[in-house]
Amino acid sequence: MERDSGFGSRVARYLWSLLNLYFLLRSFAKACVDRAFHAMGLAFLEPRRGLMFAARKSQASVARLIGIQDPGWRWDWIAGERPPPPRCIAAVVNDQDDAMHPRCLTQLANLAVWCTEEGIGHVSMYDQDGSVRAGKERLVEAVVRATVDGHRRNRLHRMRACTYEVRTVDDDGTVRVAARFTCGGAATNKWAELFGIGKKEPTKDGDDSRASAPTKTTVDLLRGGDGGAALLEAARVMTRDVTRNKDSLSNEDSITPRELEDWMERTGRRLPAVDLAIVFGKHFHASAYPPWQLHRAEIYHVDGGLWGFTRKGLRRVLRRYSKTAQRFGK
Repeated sequence: MERDSGFGSRVARYLWSLLNLYFLLRSFAKACVDRAFHAMGLAFLEPRRGLMFAARKSQASVARLIGIQDPGWRWDWIAGERPPPPRCIAAVVNDQDDAMHPRCLTQLANLAVWCTEEGIGHVSMYDQDGSVRAGKERLVEAVVRATVDGHRRNRLHRMRACTYEVRTVDDDGTVRVAARFTCGGAATNKWAELFGIGKKEPTKDGDDSRASAPTKTTVDLLRGGDGGAALLEAARVMTRDVTRNKDSLSNEDSITPRELEDWMERTGRRLPAVDLAIVFGKHFHASAYPPWQLHRAEIYHVDGGLWGFTRKGLRRVLRRYSKTAQRFGK
Protein backbone atom coordinates (compact mmCIF):
# COMPACT_ATOMS: atom_id res chain seq x y z
CA MET A 1 0.00 0.00 0.00
CA GLU A 2 2.83 2.38 0.87
CA ARG A 3 4.56 1.61 -2.46
CA ASP A 4 1.34 2.31 -4.38
CA SER A 5 0.76 5.61 -2.59
CA GLY A 6 4.37 6.67 -3.17
CA PHE A 7 4.16 5.77 -6.87
CA GLY A 8 0.86 7.69 -7.21
CA SER A 9 2.30 10.79 -5.58
CA ARG A 10 5.34 10.71 -7.92
CA VAL A 11 3.09 10.41 -10.97
CA ALA A 12 0.95 13.31 -9.74
CA ARG A 13 4.06 15.49 -9.22
CA TYR A 14 5.33 14.51 -12.68
CA LEU A 15 2.03 15.43 -14.36
CA TRP A 16 1.86 18.69 -12.42
CA SER A 17 5.38 19.58 -13.59
CA LEU A 18 4.42 18.83 -17.21
CA LEU A 19 1.35 21.04 -16.88
CA ASN A 20 3.37 23.93 -15.50
CA LEU A 21 5.98 23.47 -18.26
CA TYR A 22 3.22 23.51 -20.90
CA PHE A 23 1.74 26.78 -19.68
CA LEU A 24 5.22 28.31 -19.33
CA LEU A 25 6.12 27.41 -22.92
CA ARG A 26 2.70 28.58 -24.11
CA SER A 27 3.15 31.99 -22.51
CA PHE A 28 6.67 32.26 -23.93
CA ALA A 29 5.43 31.38 -27.44
CA LYS A 30 2.62 33.94 -27.21
CA ALA A 31 5.08 36.61 -26.11
CA CYS A 32 7.39 35.77 -29.04
CA VAL A 33 4.52 35.92 -31.55
CA ASP A 34 3.31 39.19 -30.06
CA ARG A 35 6.77 40.76 -30.33
CA ALA A 36 7.11 39.51 -33.92
CA PHE A 37 3.79 41.08 -34.90
CA HIS A 38 4.81 44.35 -33.20
CA ALA A 39 8.11 44.35 -35.04
CA MET A 40 6.30 43.91 -38.40
CA GLY A 41 3.83 46.71 -37.57
CA LEU A 42 0.88 44.30 -37.29
CA ALA A 43 0.03 44.85 -33.64
CA PHE A 44 -3.53 45.88 -34.62
CA LEU A 45 -4.26 42.21 -35.44
CA GLU A 46 -4.05 41.41 -31.70
CA PRO A 47 -2.19 38.07 -32.01
CA ARG A 48 -2.46 37.41 -28.26
CA ARG A 49 -6.16 36.68 -28.83
CA GLY A 50 -5.15 33.79 -31.07
CA LEU A 51 -3.80 33.31 -34.57
CA MET A 52 -7.27 32.45 -35.92
CA PHE A 53 -8.55 35.76 -34.58
CA ALA A 54 -5.64 37.55 -36.24
CA ALA A 55 -6.37 35.73 -39.52
CA ARG A 56 -10.05 36.75 -39.49
CA LYS A 57 -9.13 40.33 -38.66
CA SER A 58 -6.59 40.48 -41.48
CA GLN A 59 -9.20 39.09 -43.91
CA ALA A 60 -11.65 41.78 -42.85
CA SER A 61 -9.00 44.46 -43.33
CA VAL A 62 -8.16 43.19 -46.82
CA ALA A 63 -11.87 43.04 -47.69
CA ARG A 64 -12.42 46.66 -46.61
CA LEU A 65 -9.30 47.67 -48.56
CA ILE A 66 -10.65 46.24 -51.82
CA GLY A 67 -14.12 47.64 -51.27
CA ILE A 68 -16.11 44.79 -49.71
CA GLN A 69 -17.94 46.25 -46.74
CA ASP A 70 -18.55 44.19 -43.60
CA PRO A 71 -17.35 40.76 -44.79
CA GLY A 72 -18.15 39.30 -41.36
CA TRP A 73 -20.04 36.02 -41.61
CA ARG A 74 -19.26 35.48 -45.28
CA TRP A 75 -15.49 35.34 -44.73
CA ASP A 76 -15.51 32.96 -41.76
CA TRP A 77 -15.32 29.94 -44.10
CA ILE A 78 -11.77 30.96 -45.11
CA ALA A 79 -10.61 30.27 -41.56
CA GLY A 80 -12.57 27.02 -41.58
CA GLU A 81 -15.10 28.15 -38.98
CA ARG A 82 -18.26 28.96 -40.92
CA PRO A 83 -21.06 26.55 -39.94
CA PRO A 84 -24.07 25.88 -42.17
CA PRO A 85 -26.72 28.61 -41.95
CA PRO A 86 -30.17 27.93 -40.47
CA ARG A 87 -32.62 26.43 -42.93
CA CYS A 88 -35.58 28.56 -41.86
CA ILE A 89 -35.52 31.97 -40.18
CA ALA A 90 -38.50 33.92 -38.82
CA ALA A 91 -38.85 37.69 -38.41
CA VAL A 92 -41.45 38.55 -35.76
CA VAL A 93 -42.70 42.16 -35.68
CA ASN A 94 -44.53 42.28 -32.35
CA ASP A 95 -45.31 46.01 -32.42
CA GLN A 96 -48.37 46.62 -34.57
CA ASP A 97 -47.44 50.26 -35.17
CA ASP A 98 -44.16 49.09 -36.67
CA ALA A 99 -45.94 46.45 -38.77
CA MET A 100 -48.28 49.07 -40.27
CA HIS A 101 -45.48 51.54 -41.02
CA PRO A 102 -44.51 51.81 -44.73
CA ARG A 103 -40.85 51.30 -43.87
CA CYS A 104 -41.61 47.87 -42.40
CA LEU A 105 -41.96 46.24 -45.82
CA THR A 106 -38.71 47.82 -47.00
CA GLN A 107 -36.80 46.50 -44.00
CA LEU A 108 -38.31 43.02 -44.32
CA ALA A 109 -37.46 43.00 -48.04
CA ASN A 110 -33.84 43.83 -47.18
CA LEU A 111 -33.87 40.99 -44.65
CA ALA A 112 -35.11 38.56 -47.33
CA VAL A 113 -32.30 39.59 -49.71
CA TRP A 114 -29.66 39.35 -46.97
CA CYS A 115 -30.89 35.89 -46.01
CA THR A 116 -30.65 34.80 -49.65
CA GLU A 117 -27.03 35.97 -49.80
CA GLU A 118 -26.26 34.06 -46.60
CA GLY A 119 -27.70 30.83 -47.99
CA ILE A 120 -30.94 30.79 -45.98
CA GLY A 121 -33.66 29.36 -48.21
CA HIS A 122 -36.78 29.96 -46.11
CA VAL A 123 -37.91 33.19 -44.41
CA SER A 124 -41.13 33.63 -42.43
CA MET A 125 -42.38 37.19 -41.85
CA TYR A 126 -44.97 37.57 -39.12
CA ASP A 127 -47.15 40.17 -37.45
CA GLN A 128 -50.20 39.25 -35.43
CA ASP A 129 -52.82 41.21 -37.41
CA GLY A 130 -51.49 40.39 -40.89
CA SER A 131 -50.43 43.88 -41.97
CA VAL A 132 -47.33 42.52 -43.71
CA ARG A 133 -49.41 39.91 -45.49
CA ALA A 134 -51.84 42.57 -46.71
CA GLY A 135 -48.94 44.42 -48.37
CA LYS A 136 -47.50 41.44 -50.27
CA GLU A 137 -47.55 43.28 -53.63
CA ARG A 138 -45.49 46.13 -52.20
CA LEU A 139 -43.20 43.59 -50.53
CA VAL A 140 -42.46 41.96 -53.90
CA GLU A 141 -41.53 45.34 -55.36
CA ALA A 142 -39.39 46.12 -52.32
CA VAL A 143 -37.47 42.82 -52.68
CA VAL A 144 -36.71 43.61 -56.32
CA ARG A 145 -35.57 47.13 -55.44
CA ALA A 146 -33.39 45.83 -52.61
CA THR A 147 -31.73 43.34 -54.98
CA VAL A 148 -31.10 45.99 -57.64
CA ASP A 149 -29.76 48.48 -55.08
CA GLY A 150 -27.44 45.86 -53.60
CA HIS A 151 -26.13 45.00 -57.05
CA ARG A 152 -25.57 48.66 -57.89
CA ARG A 153 -23.71 49.41 -54.63
CA ASN A 154 -21.35 46.47 -54.95
CA ARG A 155 -20.35 45.84 -58.56
CA LEU A 156 -17.55 43.46 -57.54
CA HIS A 157 -19.98 41.00 -55.94
CA ARG A 158 -22.46 40.01 -58.64
CA MET A 159 -25.63 38.71 -57.04
CA ARG A 160 -26.81 35.33 -58.31
CA ALA A 161 -30.25 34.95 -59.81
CA CYS A 162 -32.79 33.93 -57.19
CA THR A 163 -36.38 32.78 -57.56
CA TYR A 164 -38.60 34.04 -54.74
CA GLU A 165 -41.85 32.32 -53.78
CA VAL A 166 -44.15 34.41 -51.60
CA ARG A 167 -46.68 32.21 -49.81
CA THR A 168 -49.74 32.81 -47.63
CA VAL A 169 -51.95 30.48 -45.58
CA ASP A 170 -55.70 30.11 -46.17
CA ASP A 171 -58.25 29.76 -43.38
CA ASP A 172 -58.33 25.97 -43.83
CA GLY A 173 -54.54 25.80 -43.46
CA THR A 174 -53.67 25.36 -47.14
CA VAL A 175 -50.38 27.04 -48.07
CA ARG A 176 -50.69 28.88 -51.39
CA VAL A 177 -48.11 30.64 -53.57
CA ALA A 178 -49.23 34.26 -53.88
CA ALA A 179 -46.34 35.43 -56.09
CA ARG A 180 -43.31 33.99 -57.83
CA PHE A 181 -40.58 36.09 -59.44
CA THR A 182 -36.86 36.03 -60.22
CA CYS A 183 -34.29 38.75 -59.66
CA GLY A 184 -30.53 38.94 -59.40
CA GLY A 185 -28.01 37.94 -62.06
CA ALA A 186 -29.14 38.89 -65.56
CA ALA A 187 -32.62 39.54 -64.20
CA THR A 188 -31.20 42.35 -62.08
CA ASN A 189 -30.32 44.33 -65.18
CA LYS A 190 -33.85 43.83 -66.52
CA TRP A 191 -35.44 45.09 -63.30
CA ALA A 192 -32.93 47.93 -63.16
CA GLU A 193 -34.08 49.12 -66.58
CA LEU A 194 -37.72 48.78 -65.52
CA PHE A 195 -37.26 50.97 -62.45
CA GLY A 196 -34.84 53.34 -64.15
CA ILE A 197 -32.08 52.63 -61.65
CA GLY A 198 -29.44 51.47 -64.10
CA LYS A 199 -28.77 50.39 -67.66
CA LYS A 200 -28.28 46.90 -68.93
CA GLU A 201 -24.65 45.92 -69.15
CA PRO A 202 -23.69 43.50 -71.96
CA THR A 203 -21.89 40.34 -70.92
CA LYS A 204 -19.58 38.11 -72.94
CA ASP A 205 -21.90 35.13 -72.77
CA GLY A 206 -25.06 37.16 -73.24
CA ASP A 207 -27.04 35.78 -70.29
CA ASP A 208 -24.92 35.34 -67.17
CA SER A 209 -27.71 33.44 -65.40
CA ARG A 210 -26.89 30.34 -67.47
CA ALA A 211 -23.60 29.87 -65.65
CA SER A 212 -25.36 28.75 -62.48
CA ALA A 213 -28.92 27.69 -61.71
CA PRO A 214 -31.01 30.21 -59.80
CA THR A 215 -31.25 29.77 -56.08
CA LYS A 216 -34.66 29.65 -54.44
CA THR A 217 -35.96 31.51 -51.41
CA THR A 218 -39.41 30.91 -49.96
CA VAL A 219 -41.01 33.80 -48.07
CA ASP A 220 -44.03 32.99 -45.88
CA LEU A 221 -46.26 35.91 -44.86
CA LEU A 222 -47.97 34.83 -41.65
CA ARG A 223 -50.44 36.21 -39.13
CA GLY A 224 -51.79 34.99 -35.81
CA GLY A 225 -53.33 31.52 -35.95
CA ASP A 226 -51.93 30.52 -39.34
CA GLY A 227 -51.40 26.78 -39.55
CA GLY A 228 -53.63 25.98 -36.59
CA ALA A 229 -56.49 24.69 -38.74
CA ALA A 230 -54.14 22.33 -40.59
CA LEU A 231 -52.77 20.93 -37.33
CA LEU A 232 -56.26 20.36 -35.91
CA GLU A 233 -57.41 18.67 -39.12
CA ALA A 234 -54.33 16.44 -39.12
CA ALA A 235 -54.99 15.45 -35.50
CA ARG A 236 -58.67 14.75 -36.28
CA VAL A 237 -57.88 12.57 -39.31
CA MET A 238 -55.09 10.69 -37.57
CA THR A 239 -57.25 10.11 -34.47
CA ARG A 240 -60.07 8.78 -36.64
CA ASP A 241 -57.72 6.36 -38.36
CA VAL A 242 -56.30 5.20 -35.03
CA THR A 243 -59.79 4.70 -33.62
CA ARG A 244 -60.72 2.50 -36.58
CA ASN A 245 -57.62 0.36 -36.23
CA LYS A 246 -57.16 0.44 -32.47
CA ASP A 247 -57.84 -3.31 -32.16
CA SER A 248 -54.77 -4.08 -34.26
CA LEU A 249 -52.53 -1.66 -32.39
CA SER A 250 -50.48 -2.47 -29.32
CA ASN A 251 -51.18 0.91 -27.68
CA GLU A 252 -53.43 3.89 -28.21
CA ASP A 253 -50.65 6.52 -28.22
CA SER A 254 -49.47 5.74 -31.76
CA ILE A 255 -49.79 9.25 -33.24
CA THR A 256 -46.42 10.99 -33.43
CA PRO A 257 -45.55 14.55 -34.44
CA ARG A 258 -43.73 13.12 -37.46
CA GLU A 259 -46.95 11.50 -38.69
CA LEU A 260 -48.84 14.78 -38.30
CA GLU A 261 -46.14 16.62 -40.27
CA ASP A 262 -46.18 13.96 -43.00
CA TRP A 263 -49.96 14.29 -43.37
CA MET A 264 -49.73 18.09 -43.60
CA GLU A 265 -46.90 17.74 -46.13
CA ARG A 266 -48.99 15.45 -48.33
CA THR A 267 -51.97 17.80 -48.23
CA GLY A 268 -49.95 20.98 -48.86
CA ARG A 269 -50.58 22.47 -45.41
CA ARG A 270 -47.25 22.13 -43.66
CA LEU A 271 -45.27 25.15 -42.48
CA PRO A 272 -41.59 24.37 -41.82
CA ALA A 273 -40.12 24.37 -38.34
CA VAL A 274 -38.15 27.54 -37.60
CA ASP A 275 -34.47 27.22 -36.67
CA LEU A 276 -33.87 30.88 -35.77
CA ALA A 277 -36.47 33.51 -34.82
CA ILE A 278 -35.61 37.21 -34.55
CA VAL A 279 -38.05 39.30 -32.52
CA PHE A 280 -38.34 43.01 -33.38
CA GLY A 281 -40.06 45.29 -30.90
CA LYS A 282 -39.70 47.05 -27.57
CA HIS A 283 -40.66 43.96 -25.60
CA PHE A 284 -39.41 40.42 -25.93
CA HIS A 285 -42.44 38.31 -26.81
CA ALA A 286 -43.46 36.24 -29.83
CA SER A 287 -46.84 37.99 -30.24
CA ALA A 288 -48.80 34.73 -30.67
CA TYR A 289 -46.49 33.40 -33.38
CA PRO A 290 -47.65 29.86 -34.33
CA PRO A 291 -46.01 27.81 -31.57
CA TRP A 292 -45.96 24.61 -33.66
CA GLN A 293 -43.21 26.23 -35.73
CA LEU A 294 -41.08 27.29 -32.75
CA HIS A 295 -40.59 23.98 -30.97
CA ARG A 296 -36.88 23.84 -31.85
CA ALA A 297 -36.10 27.50 -32.60
CA GLU A 298 -33.49 29.73 -31.05
CA ILE A 299 -35.23 33.03 -30.32
CA TYR A 300 -33.26 36.30 -30.18
CA HIS A 301 -34.48 39.80 -29.41
CA VAL A 302 -33.06 42.76 -31.33
CA ASP A 303 -32.73 45.72 -28.95
CA GLY A 304 -32.53 48.35 -31.69
CA GLY A 305 -35.81 47.28 -33.25
CA LEU A 306 -36.60 46.77 -36.91
CA TRP A 307 -35.47 50.24 -38.05
CA GLY A 308 -31.93 49.85 -36.76
CA PHE A 309 -31.43 46.30 -38.07
CA THR A 310 -28.74 46.01 -40.76
CA ARG A 311 -26.84 43.33 -42.65
CA LYS A 312 -24.18 43.50 -39.96
CA GLY A 313 -26.85 42.88 -37.32
CA LEU A 314 -28.03 39.77 -39.17
CA ARG A 315 -24.49 38.44 -39.30
CA ARG A 316 -24.08 39.06 -35.57
CA VAL A 317 -27.22 37.01 -34.93
CA LEU A 318 -25.96 34.25 -37.24
CA ARG A 319 -22.62 34.15 -35.40
CA ARG A 320 -24.44 33.89 -32.09
CA TYR A 321 -26.62 31.13 -33.50
CA SER A 322 -23.58 29.28 -34.83
CA LYS A 323 -22.03 29.20 -31.35
CA THR A 324 -25.08 27.55 -29.78
CA ALA A 325 -24.13 23.93 -29.20
CA GLN A 326 -27.63 22.61 -28.54
CA ARG A 327 -30.59 24.18 -30.31
CA PHE A 328 -33.91 23.10 -28.81
CA GLY A 329 -35.53 26.48 -28.23
CA LYS A 330 -33.59 27.10 -25.01
